[in-house]
Amino acid sequence: MLSTQDPRLAVWWSPVQVQWVADPSLDKYMDDAIYRNNQRLIVLTLPDAELQQGIAAGDKFTRRFNPNRKGANDPELNANLYVGLPAGLVSPDSHNGNPDPGQDKPNQHVSLMSHLYRTHSDPDLMKSRIISSAEVSFILAEAALKGWSVNGSAESHYLDGIRNSLITWKQEDAYGEFVARDGIAFNSANALQQIITQKWIASWTGAVEAWMDFRRTGWPDLKAGPASPQPVLPLRFIYGSAEQLANPTNIEEAITRLEQNQYSNQPNSQWSKPWVVQGTGKPW
Repeated sequence: MLSTQDPRLAVWWSPVQVQWVADPSLDKYMDDAIYRNNQRLIVLTLPDAELQQGIAAGDKFTRRFNPNRKGANDPELNANLYVGLPAGLVSPDSHNGNPDPGQDKPNQHVSLMSHLYRTHSDPDLMKSRIISSAEVSFILAEAALKGWSVNGSAESHYLDGIRNSLITWKQEDAYGEFVARDGIAFNSANALQQIITQKWIASWTGAVEAWMDFRRTGWPDLKAGPASPQPVLPLRFIYGSAEQLANPTNIEEAITRLEQNQYSNQPNSQWSKPWVVQGTGKPW
């Protein structure tokens, strides 16, 4: 979403509260203070409420670093205005040089969810979904790509899916410019990847549906994080102990029908392949 300047990014996520700024004149890798409107403070961080209040008033908070002084054990720093938290990190609360890690404390150098989720401030935006118009359009796009009997082309339904998602989040004015960008403009050579990737993005707040699409297609190209016990993403929920105690005969029979692979450390594994992806080579 960053590389394609997706207009939905700013709706769903807030800019980092304190943005890293490169300063080659700094005599250390990371400064030990933050700046408010280019005025140096004597603290590394401020309480979350004070940061939010200042940002709402138009203040700009920054912290400086010298990329030329990075040591072998220093963290990589992301100076973008929007910074995501990768999945499967060993120490997620320390990501991007957070000076005050802790599970109960926001990370000032990572984007938090947008204010609309904190304040319920826009009554016109989608509250929940069963199935969205964007999802329907992407389903039709995939069906058309497979040659199934649906009205319209894969490209037209793909573009409708993007348009419908942008409308949902009040970004329809960005449609023309967005769909003309490299990687977004329809390309028949990698059409399925484009359709499922945009469907995955449009499935924001619909994580289970997005995961199901990834399982069966392998798109988007998701990577397991460094704390993951396996280098690939899991494919199923395991049968829990309560279910095994209550229904052992059927559970044991069902487990025998799972396909084992190099990532399965036991038959009832998150990485064992259920019937829906057996023999497909997907998603890995």
